[in-house]
Amino acid sequence: MNAVLIKQLDGTMCANTNCVAATHAMLVHDVTNGAKAIVNSTTHKSLFTGAIRQNYGVFCPGIPFGEAAKAVHNLTGITMTPRFGITWDMFVSVIGGGHPADVSIRYDALHGTPFDACHTYDGRHSVAVFAKRFNSTLNGTQFLVGDPLADHRYSWIPLGPQWWPGSLLKKAAGLSAGAGLVNCSIAPKVP
Repeated sequence: MNAVLIKQLDGTMCANTNCVAATHAMLVHDVTNGAKAIVNSTTHKSLFTGAIRQNYGVFCPGIPFGEAAKAVHNLTGITMTPRFGITWDMFVSVIGGGHPADVSIRYDALHGTPFDACHTYDGRHSVAVFAKRFNSTLNGTQFLVGDPLADHRYSWIPLGPQWWPGSLLKKAAGLSAGAGLVNCSIAPKVP
């Protein structure tokens, strides 16, 4: 696993709607061990995010999962599989099977938690989910989540991928897709 942050707010046009491009770039970086989505380790920016948007041909507003998946395939040959309304248990099985995924969430689910990187945004957002683990101290499953807004631009904002409680990811995904459901774009298994 090669989980990294590729920041959404990269200074490009309409960067505030750049979450799907940024999270798909994080997944490409993960499944290719950085070979096809190079990231500047200081700025957390990647030219691959812009390449996805350019291949899609639209810079504003954001990019849907299906179009981002086509752009990734056109640029790298990697097949991303968008899935809509899959059950939470199926999603957990996908991640447990070694397939990272881009997940649609509602950001208001994060407010009041240490994972909230934007107190003023309540809408749909995409995060990269890289792995899961059981935390015996917390007696629960956690997911390694890359939020492209978690760029530490203010001291209270986390930096990079964080281990989120499974209950938080389930709630955030369910607010976007429907209770107990997940909308996601599944990457190939990490070698």
